[in-house]
Amino acid sequence: MRKTGKLTLTVIGCSILFCSGYYMSGGGYLNRYGEQRMLLDITPPPAGSVEQKRDEKVFLHTRSYKDSARWKQAISDARATPAELVQGFSCATARRLTSENMPDFFKLFAKMSEDSEKLVRKSKKLFEVTRPYVAYGGVSCTKPSGYDYPSGHAMEGWTAARLLVEFFPEHRAAIFAHARSIAESRVICGVHSVSAVEVDEDYSEKLVDRLKKLPAFQNDLSAARSEMEKLEKLPETNRQCEKFPAEYVKPFSIEMSLSQEFRSNVVR
Repeated sequence: MRKTGKLTLTVIGCSILFCSGYYMSGGGYLNRYGEQRMLLDITPPPAGSVEQKRDEKVFLHTRSYKDSARWKQAISDARATPAELVQGFSCATARRLTSENMPDFFKLFAKMSEDSEKLVRKSKKLFEVTRPYVAYGGVSCTKPSGYDYPSGHAMEGWTAARLLVEFFPEHRAAIFAHARSIAESRVICGVHSVSAVEVDEDYSEKLVDRLKKLPAFQNDLSAARSEMEKLEKLPETNRQCEKFPAEYVKPFSIEMSLSQEFRSNVVR
């Protein structure tokens, strides 16, 4: 089932996602300050559209990845804990990222993740887009329940990436490349369409922009900054972080320039 009606603003400055009763609750930042305005206008591609046909084509093509090194990496990404997900950005940031040496960061990330998870869950319920392995038939590396659009795993990866860029802006390209690889793992797995992971790059940016306006978020960001400045640096000589650079997920925020040698690592 696919609900494709585009979100429209019913009250100036208030998204239908929240005006229609989708309010935040829990331990994140948005509910703490009574935020009910997130100008996030997203919609899945309609059935029969160019984008939907692309999603189907990519899904069917990537079934050939089964049992490859890229497939195994996608399974590993699917099973990663929040701590393991963040640790995976160590190469990209040239820092050793662990929950032991950056507790304030993980406190901040946990709150952000609650907000992003609820946004994704409410959006999925709103659109009810069937997952690719169910819609098109074919093997998947996991068989989660629920809906396709948008992707929760990809959103978590992008949320971590955007937070890390706050501390290490000089490594923006490498950090975003890793986030894109995490998102693409969901496509390789067959549990999300390209559209479902592609939108999270934009979705996460708007979420972080909203959070930056909140004093509680800024206070926690400042607390984390002092510990991030003390992190052990990793040698940058000859570092190649992405063994599997994204091939199907179109970049929103930066232009990715990959050499032919770098692309040759992609298992097809």
